[in-house]
Amino acid sequence: LFQHYNEKKRMIIKGQPLTLNQLGCYASHYSMWKKCVELDKPIIVLEDDAKFKKSFLDVLNFINSDKNTFEFFWLQPDRLKNKKKLIANFGQFSLQQFSKGFIGATGYYLTPKAAKKYLKQSEEWVLTVDVTMDRFFENRVPPYAIVPPCLEADYELESTIYEDQTKKKTLVIMICRECFSLISNIRRIWYNIFH
Repeated sequence: LFQHYNEKKRMIIKGQPLTLNQLGCYASHYSMWKKCVELDKPIIVLEDDAKFKKSFLDVLNFINSDKNTFEFFWLQPDRLKNKKKLIANFGQFSLQQFSKGFIGATGYYLTPKAAKKYLKQSEEWVLTVDVTMDRFFENRVPPYAIVPPCLEADYELESTIYEDQTKKKTLVIMICRECFSLISNIRRIWYNIFH
């Protein structure tokens, strides 16, 4: 799976390589997307630090009901304080569209349709898996989430996903990073205006 990783491109736009832990995390999610397509059934993907809230069973009942016609949605909280728009109301919770990414991939509902989009986008690995998923303006997977969230990351468990990545960045790399960020923001805003 690590053959998908393009370190040269990663260094140009980020100035530091993905860590082995980040690559392992990507491989884990990628494997689940493939499994979802193979099964041809929706699945819930959870990371090992996912902590369930009382509402999880209510959301699970919704997922298995005829009311669920969605291809993807996050089950975790929004860490970026996104702008959001109501898509559907289901009483004690709602489905909302978010304007930015979520940071992290603690848990989400996934259909084969969305899994195929993520797999297509992930023919080449350059960013971390959660940032790749957050690029809805590229992958066309709607940025929906359950509100209030029905699970969260267990912050008592120490994460090993981020290792010390301090590395001197050249002026060229800093310019490339800023250009990449600017272009991404413009594309995200454009998507949000028309979707």
